[in-house]
Amino acid sequence: MVVYQPLRSDSDYPLKKWDVVTHIGDTPVDAQGMVTVNVGLRVRMRYLVQKVAKNGFVPLTVVRAGKVIFIYGPMVLTKATADMLPGYQSTVPSNASVINAMVNWSLTGNPLVTQRGDNATKEKEELVVISAPFFPHKVATGYSNLTFRVIKSVNGTPVRSLTHLVELLRDMKDEFVAFDIEMKGGEGVVFRHKDMLAATEEILTSNSIRSQGSQLLMKVWRGQDK
Repeated sequence: MVVYQPLRSDSDYPLKKWDVVTHIGDTPVDAQGMVTVNVGLRVRMRYLVQKVAKNGFVPLTVVRAGKVIFIYGPMVLTKATADMLPGYQSTVPSNASVINAMVNWSLTGNPLVTQRGDNATKEKEELVVISAPFFPHKVATGYSNLTFRVIKSVNGTPVRSLTHLVELLRDMKDEFVAFDIEMKGGEGVVFRHKDMLAATEEILTSNSIRSQGSQLLMKVWRGQDK
């Protein structure tokens, strides 16, 4: 769903022009702004507002234009930033939920917590994060919500940066792509590369997303950086 006309334009309003709302709460939103609440029953996303709103806030997952992101199949990838944890906190309604989330991230070894403040190195220039729940698509069937999980490696190659990850995907010759998630006891995700490429085009079209990634990353994807 493209938010093409926000209700307000002031800086405090959370939605911006060209924002793409992909989920309300944990429920995926399709290109028509509809959600599936039961088998065969689709309703407007506003139906869920009264069910998921707490303390006057509704948790939304948004893909925002202008951010350094890259879309690969149903995955939205970005680099970790200093404000990512406060940004996450704004999507949960209470301080207790924030504390529980931070404790869980610490216990599971999420680098967003355990490596916060570490200096960049040649081997690890930045952390690469799955920044949103997977877009609704059949290739993602069966996988859990991996929002804010850090990508450790792709097909065994450690990921140095978001640009490096795009290069690895661009030059991929293997039939399958395996993402290793950097967390204790965490699941990896495996996809067929050609299916992910096809899914990317379908997702961009069905969600009215104008570009697969930010300008710099698209130059890398197309090999124009060489």
